[in-house]
Amino acid sequence: MRKSVRSRMGIGAAALAGLCLTALSASAQEKPITTSKDNSDSVKVTVSGELLLDYVWRAREISEFVHPGGFGGGPAGSAVNDFEGFAAIRLNADLSDKVSALIEIGTKRVDGGVINNWGNAASTNIQLREGQVNLTDFLVNDLKAQFGITTWGFDLRGKGESMAFDLRHTQPIAHNFAPGGGTGLTTREGNGVLGARAGTKDELEPVGLVLTYGRDALRVDAVILPAIIEGGFNNADEGLYALDFMYGLDSVGKGSRIGAIIALHQFAAPAGPGGEMMFTIGGGGDFWLMDRALELYAEAYGQFGTVSKPPAGASVKAGGLAFQLGADYHLPNNQNNIHGGINYTYYSGDKDTTANNKMDRFAAYQNIHDLMILEDMYTGFDWDSNYWAFKVDGGFALSLGSGKNNLELSAIVGLARTQATDTFTPGGPSLLTAPVNTKKLGNEIDVKARWLLNKQASINIGVGFLFGSDILKNSMLANGDNRDKSGSELYTIGLDVKF
Repeated sequence: MRKSVRSRMGIGAAALAGLCLTALSASAQEKPITTSKDNSDSVKVTVSGELLLDYVWRAREISEFVHPGGFGGGPAGSAVNDFEGFAAIRLNADLSDKVSALIEIGTKRVDGGVINNWGNAASTNIQLREGQVNLTDFLVNDLKAQFGITTWGFDLRGKGESMAFDLRHTQPIAHNFAPGGGTGLTTREGNGVLGARAGTKDELEPVGLVLTYGRDALRVDAVILPAIIEGGFNNADEGLYALDFMYGLDSVGKGSRIGAIIALHQFAAPAGPGGEMMFTIGGGGDFWLMDRALELYAEAYGQFGTVSKPPAGASVKAGGLAFQLGADYHLPNNQNNIHGGINYTYYSGDKDTTANNKMDRFAAYQNIHDLMILEDMYTGFDWDSNYWAFKVDGGFALSLGSGKNNLELSAIVGLARTQATDTFTPGGPSLLTAPVNTKKLGNEIDVKARWLLNKQASINIGVGFLFGSDILKNSMLANGDNRDKSGSELYTIGLDVKF
């Protein structure tokens, strides 16, 4: 699968290290970066970057699907421990008070369906991560234009966990069309579903134009992204065209807002001729009350249109639904940021036992990653459709050494089930002797710690435990693994440095 911007530059990791050292040196000496004398309109050039290095230990039950066929994965595999992350350097050039250009190059943590482990050749491939031109007061006052690889997303809460539109941290939309690895669009998930979800890691590079109009409490985006994935002919491309708005309601509580979006998806579905079109429409509200001590939020999305229109036979219509609602409470006037929350997340699935002309699975560009094993794309299974989860979380901060509240501790408990039954059957490598129907995706407990060395550097530790997962147990048996286990564990420790 070709992407719109892949641009492997054939530079070694040493080149990136050299750029980082140059940037750090310039920062330490407090000297401005100058450009060519022919480019005298360059007002200011800012250099920044990030280095993320995570050690991740995955038990065999997880690595079998996260690392299929390699790095210890597969039915005969074992636990896998490796180093993951990325390094990037960013240049932002202000050409005037209304024109700026940005470029970011570096490595990628996941790409092309796999994890780029540090120490392997793919982990040192330098790529174009971002490249865009930004114009303010474009054509009219208060209108901004962003050309290139866009950073646009629709995140109602602003917490980096979009339910349907975070293109930079997700896979192609067809990832959820046939999650069992086959070509069926409207039948129950089955034997290959866990491997299909967990074993296809990727990050998209959406290219196009985003127009943003903002005045007072109103912001409106017009999104034109014809090349999320460049597939050759237009009908093989993956594109997105959307119109959204956000409206601030500080009169209700500072930071409160409502928002809505309507989006047209273009893609090539499995077993389809390409050029299929589907719509997603939705929105919700995020409300801060009691002097920002209490946050209440809710959002919902529905889908309609055509998922597939084969040359022969009936078209397949979309009918997906997704929503979440929850509350967070921060204890007022507490120095240790004691807080807790509850959340219910829902993504529809297909209940059909035989193919028909409607796909009820919700398919979009979601980035929910509360649970390290079940939901997170980078560390776990990335189960992102056909499930519901009830989650309770909490945390607080302590002072370590000479720092002030620089040790953040948190925990979350999640109960997850598939919305539609998954069916596992004998045949092929499967060790099952009879069909098994289940909805038990599993229960998970995660504990995390974040030690803030300063505002730009932190050490992060995470521990995750999954248990009661019949989906995991039957997926292993269907994969030819005779281990009768319905649980697993995951450990991470990492360093995140920004400059």
